[in-house]
Amino acid sequence: MFILPIRTVPGKGAIENMNRLYQAIYTQENRFQGNIKNYIKEIIKK
Repeated sequence: MFILPIRTVPGKGAIENMNRLYQAIYTQENRFQGNIKNYIKEIIKK
């Protein structure tokens, strides 16, 4: 459980902050597992 100071009022901003936090944790946990897949996805996007 993470307790962070959220400056924005509850709403879209707070939801985006939580999504960024979740994405950061998910990326760190799966950094080695998904490194190659993410690299390929970035190439496909370009």
